[in-house]
Amino acid sequence: EARKAWLQGLSNARIGGILLDYDGTVVATEARLDPPAPEIISELVRLADAGILVGFATGRGGSACDALRDALPERLHSTVAGGYYNGGHVRTLDADIENGRPEADADLVALADWIEGQSLLAPGTKLKRGEVQITIRHDELTDPATFLSTLAGFVAVADGRIRALSSHHSFDLLPSATSKTAVTDEMQRRMGFDHHVLAIGDSGEPGGNDTDLLRRSPSVSVDGVCGDLGGSWSLFGHTLSGPVALLRILRALRIESGHARLDLDSLTVSPA
Repeated sequence: EARKAWLQGLSNARIGGILLDYDGTVVATEARLDPPAPEIISELVRLADAGILVGFATGRGGSACDALRDALPERLHSTVAGGYYNGGHVRTLDADIENGRPEADADLVALADWIEGQSLLAPGTKLKRGEVQITIRHDELTDPATFLSTLAGFVAVADGRIRALSSHHSFDLLPSATSKTAVTDEMQRRMGFDHHVLAIGDSGEPGGNDTDLLRRSPSVSVDGVCGDLGGSWSLFGHTLSGPVALLRILRALRIESGHARLDLDSLTVSPA
């Protein structure tokens, strides 16, 4: 019954914007350094040219920004919202994200020092420090399986001031107030509240870096789901995932007067 209600909400939503996670959603995790597929870019351009706002929310920084600038026409850059470092730094695609960087979070600085002193990193690994996020790939850790439990020994993690999010390839450590939903809020402000922002991500499971994003309605996961009836759901189950599932969803967005609707009848939707 909850799934039926979710599908009904998707079908009825007047979509004025679409917000996408990047790794695992726009590009496959195993090919995350490759450019987005031309078919996906073509659909995003179709939507943008019809007046639908397009945005991205990613744990990455400049590398995602550069890839999107290369892929999307320059005429759209000033309209595309980018939430880098999991929403810790929100800019339009035409902006240089190295300018106006946020102030360094004192708890993150202390955590970076602590991690380097705990022998948690594989030999030769240089910790990637950022003002609002620390990112550590799984293969940069001596023991990825116990990393989160060890991390809980740091006071700012234990008391909730810093949280750890995971993706299929890395851990992101960030202030607890940071969220990809900052991009949703910015897009909603720009387009008004008569229309919805459709969010699509792949890491909706508990602790995933899309959990916040996919907790809001309307949203769709193209991979991991949270298991909460009110949280993230998948349209295709295990049948389709990642960019392949995303492309199907984008193609099912029909332009109406000033907004889009998701045509579920055009999709082969998994019943569970």
